[in-house]
Amino acid sequence: MQDDVTKPVDGIEGGQCAKCLTLKPISEFKRKLSLLQSRALGYAGNYPLEVVSKYCKACQPAQTSLRFMSKRRLAELVSQGVVPQVVADNAIKSREKAGNARREYKLAKYKVQSLRDGWSFVLTPLQRELLVVMQQGKHAKTANDQFRIRYTDHYKKLLVSVREEIKTRRDLRAEGRGDILDWRQLVSVEEVNALLDVWRDIPSKTRVKMKMGTLISAEWRQHIGATKVTDAMLRGRNTSAQREKVMNEILQAAREKQAEQAANLPVEDHASDLLEQLGLNPNKE
Repeated sequence: MQDDVTKPVDGIEGGQCAKCLTLKPISEFKRKLSLLQSRALGYAGNYPLEVVSKYCKACQPAQTSLRFMSKRRLAELVSQGVVPQVVADNAIKSREKAGNARREYKLAKYKVQSLRDGWSFVLTPLQRELLVVMQQGKHAKTANDQFRIRYTDHYKKLLVSVREEIKTRRDLRAEGRGDILDWRQLVSVEEVNALLDVWRDIPSKTRVKMKMGTLISAEWRQHIGATKVTDAMLRGRNTSAQREKVMNEILQAAREKQAEQAANLPVEDHASDLLEQLGLNPNKE
């Protein structure tokens, strides 16, 4: 039987495809119908019917799976006798089951993503700080500055350890972040002071050109009660407000030392000498 006559070709038992216009043997145009499809076409349907199409097998449209057909289309096939009612019902149930599984997966993925996003507020600033430190370490190695290399290596190891701890808590699906709102909360005061000592080993002229880590900033150290050292002494900055603050601190230290040693050198002169040694001479503008 031919459902649509294939264009004959002289000399061979075959034909030319109506779509790709390729000459192929007749076997490339044959396809079998199911018993239900045969009965739908008006045949007895006692055995599978073979038809010859005008399209070759490569160009024949693929049959749509029953799982992807709408309920209306399935009802039409059932009424035409192409698909049994039981098969149509099973296709609908299978599709609904797959849809429920898909929704459950998306819901579980949303819950996991919500938990991970909760930690992103802590992890993102840490990643940004780590990039800055890695860039500083790159420049330090280029300049072969051992003080900066020691600082960046120490700081990078500390940041990486904190990052791994955050990822571990996140992957274990802990109940939220709790009271952790900043990655610096996971660093102890002793670790901050140790990093601060390494930072202070860098010459002041070099520290002026560097960006101070947020972990040893004056604001954070005051928040956690770490060792208080003025930013002017840490970074070598000589702004007016910082200079006045450092001057008062040094004058007070000079007075205490003068009282202990009972030296004949005036306090103000002694303080001026200290200020000159630190590059903070109050007489210079």
